[in-house]
Amino acid sequence: MELPFRPTDPILDPVYRLLRDQKDKVRDCLQDSITSTTPMPDPRHMVKADDFTVGDLAYMLLVDYYGIPFAELWPSDARADYEKRGAVAYSTWIRKPGNRNYLQRRVRAWFESGGQYRSGGDP
Repeated sequence: MELPFRPTDPILDPVYRLLRDQKDKVRDCLQDSITSTTPMPDPRHMVKADDFTVGDLAYMLLVDYYGIPFAELWPSDARADYEKRGAVAYSTWIRKPGNRNYLQRRVRAWFESGGQYRSGGDP
């Protein structure tokens, strides 16, 4: 699978296209997978991380398919780091114990609120 770099890029990967077209059917599975630390090759073509996981892909697909603001559901210190360092801040923050579970709870709350749930306290 290869992820498009920008939302306007053509979607060339058939697996990506299939998942996107069936996004409502795979949404729960993607949410469940956010906590997975199973290593996998990084599917991004511009930036490659050596420690990419199934959970990273699940989160990125949910962000892409549903328009979840990438760093909006993170705690304030991680969002501030994202403003300074960009996506590298995600890699630093998500590797800390408990943060995958935190992100999973926040994503679930975002969907339960109809996409209105924003940064703030832990759900």
